Amino acid sequence: MANPGNGYRYGSSILINDDNSIDMWTCSPGTDGAWDFIRYRLSSDNGQKWSSDDIALRPTSGSRDAYSVCDPGVLKIDKYWYIGYTSTEDSTGMNNQFGWDIKNPQPIVTYTGDPTKYGSGEPSMVRLDDQISVYYTNTDTYGGHTDLSAATVSDHEDSWPLYLQAKGHVITRHLNREDTTNIKWVPELEFFIVQDGIQWSMTSYTRERVQQGAHNIGISGDTSGHFYMSKNTFIAYAYQLDGSSGANWPTLLNPVTLAKVPMGSPVDEKVSSIFNMTECLLNQLFAPFSYGSLNGYEFPIDFTIQSLVTMDGSVWQNVLGQNITNFPNPGNQSVHRPFLVLSYARWFRILATKLGKDNHGNSYFQLAELATSVLY
Repeated sequence: MANPGNGYRYGSSILINDDNSIDMWTCSPGTDGAWDFIRYRLSSDNGQKWSSDDIALRPTSGSRDAYSVCDPGVLKIDKYWYIGYTSTEDSTGMNNQFGWDIKNPQPIVTYTGDPTKYGSGEPSMVRLDDQISVYYTNTDTYGGHTDLSAATVSDHEDSWPLYLQAKGHVITRHLNREDTTNIKWVPELEFFIVQDGIQWSMTSYTRERVQQGAHNIGISGDTSGHFYMSKNTFIAYAYQLDGSSGANWPTLLNPVTLAKVPMGSPVDEKVSSIFNMTECLLNQLFAPFSYGSLNGYEFPIDFTIQSLVTMDGSVWQNVLGQNITNFPNPGNQSVHRPFLVLSYARWFRILATKLGKDNHGNSYFQLAELATSVLY
């Protein structure tokens, strides 16, 4: 879904209704001194065509959100739509809070850490039975996290946002490598993408077919934040157009499927992630890191390819036939290591036991890329 003209549409919140129409809210440029507005679009044909932009929410002049309303997270409960969003009173764009649009906008989660850091924002909401879970970014002096606050609807009815209870960090992020966390519940599997909403683990991922500069993901769900495997589902993200500079970010809507397969089933390269399952990997590709005079020197001489046995990372085992010694310098060429037998694991690693030296006697261990593929 392209943005009309220059500008940006990012941080999508995508809700699929019972009639399969799609509501989408995105962060977009503001006017008259306001940085961001939240705009809305509707599609009635599975995302092929969209209505024109409507401004769903704008900053309230003279209030605590006067600078900006952005990063929408939307949920519908009974007759009301709830839109959580990021804003700040800091002209540098730091020290963010997130709140709700009422007559006098106030934060429902207040950031109290270092005011020079990002703060709190980018909410993602899920209703499961009587509980509302609000996940949000929390970046402070100690790093980046996804935090959780929760409230019970029946106890407070329409005023539940005022009674959110903080549950603390649920995800520790790789600083400067992860932005938004978007959360959905999968009824058919009875778990959150990825686990129980409190304990999370990273899955495998793919870079194939992803546009350059992809950021601020949005996963489609119903009006309660549920992702149904049997329905048309999407992932949306903003990206950078070729040849453009600055914040010229359209939104791309990509159809996705989530499937469950029996434990131990071989899969092919079309599968990017399998939740709570195993993956069959038959080949390892090493791309040596190359920079100036380091060509190939950083590739290990002796190493072993290992597969993960326990998900806590404490036990690894050697892959049959992958204990290598006296490996020659590969220069800047990729190294392929075919596996001799089927190998089932979620994670593989390279354990280097002897390193080479460069022209100055220094040792390095650097790989530009470690990739896996299935060969039949």
